[in-house]
Amino acid sequence: MVKTLNDYGYSVTPIQRGRNTDYQYFGTDRDPLKNIQFKAKLQDYHDKIISYIGMEKPIQFEYRPFDRKKMEIVFHPHRLMEYNGRRFVIGVSEREGMKPMRRFVVALDRIKGEIKRMNAIEYIPPKPDEYSYLSHLVGVTFEEEAELTKIVLRAHDRYTFGRITTKPMHDSQRVICTPNWKEGHDYGDVELIVYPNNELVGQILSYGSMLEVVEPLSFRERVAGELKKMLERY
Repeated sequence: MVKTLNDYGYSVTPIQRGRNTDYQYFGTDRDPLKNIQFKAKLQDYHDKIISYIGMEKPIQFEYRPFDRKKMEIVFHPHRLMEYNGRRFVIGVSEREGMKPMRRFVVALDRIKGEIKRMNAIEYIPPKPDEYSYLSHLVGVTFEEEAELTKIVLRAHDRYTFGRITTKPMHDSQRVICTPNWKEGHDYGDVELIVYPNNELVGQILSYGSMLEVVEPLSFRERVAGELKKMLERY
């Protein structure tokens, strides 16, 4: 038990009581064992899905999206991804009476119960280059009708410029202008070529007022729209 808690980063202190040694957990988490069990289940899901992708087998499970009711789906897993500390699987989702949905994204932490292998159902494989768009995404969400876009971001101080250049938002990011006091500007610009989505908007907003979308105008207005909605909350 002590080793398991330590392996998952929880602090356990030995306390000597005569010839016996007790161990006490110090931390803010009220139920560390519950979190450990949850992480272990996610790893089990991950390992099973990798196996079923390799065997090209469909699976069935109960899925509970964040903003919808739970659903029982047959899923044809194609790709596993990780973003922002969460694990996802992308593939084809089938529900009774509905047309199969391709490029359907499932968060592993939203799966409930057991994952069952469906041997009697024919596996739907990915199409050639179906997931080439993933290399042009921040996150995992591809918005229908989205176009590959060059986006220019401006950091309005050296600190923010350092943050976005040491931890790029995307592999395509490159510096096009660095802060230069002699030339009369203390800002720096970077550009990236991606499909715009909510994950990218969220990343930009996380920098607050010190990061600005310069172009294109359509994406600048999208981010500005989110800022206006935020102001209406206050």
